[in-house]
Amino acid sequence: MKTPVTSNHLGNVLVTVSARPRLLYDQNDVFLNKEADVTSVSDYYPFGMLAPARHWQSESYRFAFNGKERDNEGMGGGGSTFDYGFRIYNGQIGRFLSVDPLTKSYPWYTPYQFAGNKPIWAIDLDGLEEFEVTRPSYFGINYVQITSFKGIKSFVDGIGLGGVDYIDQSGNRQRKQDFMPGSVENVLYNQFIVPYFTKNTQTGFDMHYGPFKDAVGNYITTPGSNPQAPGNFSLYRGLSTSIKGETTIFFANDGFLLSEQGIQGNFSSQISELDELGQLLMNNPDYTAVISGYTDKDASEEYNLDLSQKRIDSITGYLNSNFGIDRNRMLSTAKGKTEADTNQKRAEDRKVEISVITAPQTN
Repeated sequence: MKTPVTSNHLGNVLVTVSARPRLLYDQNDVFLNKEADVTSVSDYYPFGMLAPARHWQSESYRFAFNGKERDNEGMGGGGSTFDYGFRIYNGQIGRFLSVDPLTKSYPWYTPYQFAGNKPIWAIDLDGLEEFEVTRPSYFGINYVQITSFKGIKSFVDGIGLGGVDYIDQSGNRQRKQDFMPGSVENVLYNQFIVPYFTKNTQTGFDMHYGPFKDAVGNYITTPGSNPQAPGNFSLYRGLSTSIKGETTIFFANDGFLLSEQGIQGNFSSQISELDELGQLLMNNPDYTAVISGYTDKDASEEYNLDLSQKRIDSITGYLNSNFGIDRNRMLSTAKGKTEADTNQKRAEDRKVEISVITAPQTN
């Protein structure tokens, strides 16, 4: 029989309740009512150690911190050792007991760290990598969340207006008014395809597949028998992802081919960085590439848009032919001279920016 539990945003099991209610009788053995029979209560320090005098249990329940299975006989005892799948974690010392298998991907962390040392807003995915579970809102607006590997978070408002709010590592909100047209946030918001439902007065609900911007505020699933019950349906409010790698390829004036003549600067170095992203995509089939192409200020808008698209096509063609990356896994946008310096012609404006991201999670 399944044990009812209550947990917080981190999945920490706080209270367990018996599936059988406690029956209440008066002094004459007349049935009065029934109430929940609480069988355990747990409170934790941030890294998972049970708080003294703030936990008890009348029945054994195996799962606890982050919803992971507790090992009472593990290192440290006291119910502070948890099995995360790939590694064993000890909440008394706030560290895993073995080296992170992905430690080379996170050189800025100790290989024994837990959840990026952010236990209030993040959990650890099977002992491999951190995952931020908080979904912040600002003045009542929910945000699309992007977490970069540089540790800077950005939030794009749910209606796609007003720009980007950046949260620095100190937790301070920095406002950027301009919604960058070629940014990862913008491309995902406008191109990432998700299923969603809209109301139809004749059929009830119609299913669609479309860009995330069209799905925001609509239903992820159709309501159940009682449409007024919030638990019967959910709405798209945002999406989150992590940038796993990025690079920029610079092109020669009017160039768009990936050749020594078409590339501006060190050809072999730039191709080597592109190869690293290709390998990353090939080894992680759930990853996606976000590609934005640009030009300098010269020529007409039509010419520049066409040229930036040709530069994108060179990148996608290279990744497809050399690493077998399906074109459906590469989201792209041609932006022409949108970021170019209007006063001078600059080599740094002739570029394609590539970011490799994890599979976006909708919420």
